[in-house]
Amino acid sequence: MTGERLFLLYAFPCTDIRLHRGQISAQDKQQLEGLIPERSRPEQAFLARCFPDAFRSLTALARQAGRSVWSLDNVQSYWRDNHGKVGECRVSRVTIQSLEHSGQLVITTDGHFLNVYDIPLSAGSEITTHKSCVIEQL
Repeated sequence: MTGERLFLLYAFPCTDIRLHRGQISAQDKQQLEGLIPERSRPEQAFLARCFPDAFRSLTALARQAGRSVWSLDNVQSYWRDNHGKVGECRVSRVTIQSLEHSGQLVITTDGHFLNVYDIPLSAGSEITTHKSCVIEQL
């Protein structure tokens, strides 16, 4: 996993609202969608352009912590510890209670989340979520 790839996985759930607000184009959204199944390393400049607020915060965190902006450690720290402390956009660390619909619906004490990235999961697994999506298994 690269920092760029992990950044994309966390940022991607915001694409619909960014498109609706005119912050990204339909072509940008389509390109972002295409990057998900490719499992490739997205271009840093493209991610920075599509998600400028997150990129500015990621850059500030890197400067403060003395890390490379796109290092996996920096990206993990930004999303897991420094992004969206409240509301729908917060990143949460939760434990799976059960799975439904062939693992596509994840049930936790914090609510229901979609396994949009088809991560192999099981009850008891610890995960992070952003918006209504499972982002990664820890």
